[in-house]
Amino acid sequence: MSGLAEFVLCVREQSMLQSFLRVKPRAHFLREAREEKLERSYTLFDLLCVGVGGTVGSGIFVLNGLIARDFAGPFTPLCWIIAGAACCLSASSYAELSVLITSSGSSYAYAYSTLGELPAFISAACLSLEYGISGAAVARSWGDKLAIFLVSSNGSTGAGVWGNINVSAGLLQAACCILLLLGVSVGKLTVNFFTVLKMFLVIFIVVAGFCAFDKDILYANSSTALASTSSSSTAISGPSIGFASIMRGATSCFFGFVGYDEVCCMASEARESKSLPRAVFGTIAICSVFYCLAALALVGMQDYQTISRESGFSVAFSSLGEHWQWASTTVAVGELVTLPLVVLVSFLAQPRLQLAMAKDGLLPKAFGEIDSRGNLFKGIAISGLLCSLIALFIPFLYIEDAISAGVLLSFNITNSSLITLRRGQNVYKSKGASYCSQLLALFHVFAILSSCLLTRIGSLDPETSLAQFVLCSVFGGLFIIAALHTSISISATLPNTKATSVAQMTASTTTNYRVAGVPFVPCLGIFVNYYLLAQLSFSGIASLVVYFAFAIMLYLVYGRRNSVLGSAGGELHPPNSMSSSTASTATSDSAVAGGDDEEERTPSEEELTYSKVNENDDEGVEVEMADVSHTASAIDIDSAVVNALHLRTRDK
Repeated sequence: MSGLAEFVLCVREQSMLQSFLRVKPRAHFLREAREEKLERSYTLFDLLCVGVGGTVGSGIFVLNGLIARDFAGPFTPLCWIIAGAACCLSASSYAELSVLITSSGSSYAYAYSTLGELPAFISAACLSLEYGISGAAVARSWGDKLAIFLVSSNGSTGAGVWGNINVSAGLLQAACCILLLLGVSVGKLTVNFFTVLKMFLVIFIVVAGFCAFDKDILYANSSTALASTSSSSTAISGPSIGFASIMRGATSCFFGFVGYDEVCCMASEARESKSLPRAVFGTIAICSVFYCLAALALVGMQDYQTISRESGFSVAFSSLGEHWQWASTTVAVGELVTLPLVVLVSFLAQPRLQLAMAKDGLLPKAFGEIDSRGNLFKGIAISGLLCSLIALFIPFLYIEDAISAGVLLSFNITNSSLITLRRGQNVYKSKGASYCSQLLALFHVFAILSSCLLTRIGSLDPETSLAQFVLCSVFGGLFIIAALHTSISISATLPNTKATSVAQMTASTTTNYRVAGVPFVPCLGIFVNYYLLAQLSFSGIASLVVYFAFAIMLYLVYGRRNSVLGSAGGELHPPNSMSSSTASTATSDSAVAGGDDEEERTPSEEELTYSKVNENDDEGVEVEMADVSHTASAIDIDSAVVNALHLRTRDK
């Protein structure tokens, strides 16, 4: 019986693994987007307002003071340049996928249609960090700024803050939740108005900052930092700044780019497909430029060791004397007026993400219930209560690292999704596609190991730890070479696909935007993101591990058992019910997988029901039903095991 038990255990393990990797056909996502019947009214300007409006405030108003004071000092602009460049590597993947998969689910939809159900659930957990929890973090920062403003203006003590409890932050988050519960709609005109207002405030900060700029202060800051540079420190202890501190600051900068991928959530409402890539790259470019300018102005106004973490610019202007007090008040009031919109817009996407997951069966149905007013009342109330508690009790410093790490992991999931989609995102994988997935997983392993070793090298002093330095350098170099070789091997499995620039795009749904350099650009983005992730403190990584452990446990306990894709055996709809619109989607899918070789093989109506995989495989042709998961569901395999055991026992 021991052999039989091992057989049962092996089959059940395969069943669980297969359920983790079952994918949702891209055609289903596109049909869901069409069924929503959303008006395609968002122009390029509207999309830029969504991206910039949800992004630029947190970086300038919240992060600049923190990064300058604790990590990079006068080199804070360099941190923003590094973070912006890393974002551009991953933004190329978002730009292409937003055109191919016009879903409001962003990286959740990308992962579910390419990588599998468990990666999609983890991606949704990352998006929750970006949306709801980041909004709570901004609310907490707003509460800290309000307390400082009240103390400086009328000498109030306490100002709603008792230890780690900030009442005003919790009330702001709760107010945003109540507004949504009451059915208040945040229209694009409102978002555009507050975005323009916020940009005027940012321009004022930059212009006024450079008017107060003192090159002697910047020179003194730089001299002090360089004189005591120590690569063994990851945070400033006194005036110590090194390469590791700059990279640590760059990792924190990713919190400032939270929100640019919200442009991808508006894909189904964009008037023209070509506006999406422009909006993605345009948001990053605009934010990066203003972040760098504002950071340079800040470190040129005040000694970086005395910059306020909570309200950097307001305190910096105040420190210049009475004649700059008006600028300090203007900045403080402007931040208090504009930051609540960031909180509201960030939280606005959270119930919509929960709705998508509830429809897929990965969250309880309560998160997808719509009341008579058309609101996701229960979903808003539950997530709003949790976010309000976070804003009320948890200081910004304790959650900023976890949010930045979540953004980086979300970027890596999206980069992996693009590579998998390019290989052929038909749900029935050929041997070549499976080999590509294995290589991609191996690349992630090499990237993680080399990133950890490179980070360790940066914290070692060759004079005192020569043996460790040499050992880490050798193995780090070997892992980098292995990662490079693996990326070349991945490239060999991909079809030849010509890049399509934005200028070549039209409004036609048959024209797809394709970035150049796949898989090398996404692979470089994955490596850079892991390297920045390795700069986090132990407490930040530990909190992220606990968060993802809880998310995976939730998936195992509820999501895997109640998944619509799993309970339907992977068949989301009958093949005969496919409409002509779905036919065009399948044609587009084939074009994605096969590059521009549409003349050699154009999918017919029959291919919507049956799909050929790996036509050039020497071992033959595999024919499978379309729109069925590439693996059997766990429920079907478990029942098959029970039947097999019953028959075997009866025979004995």
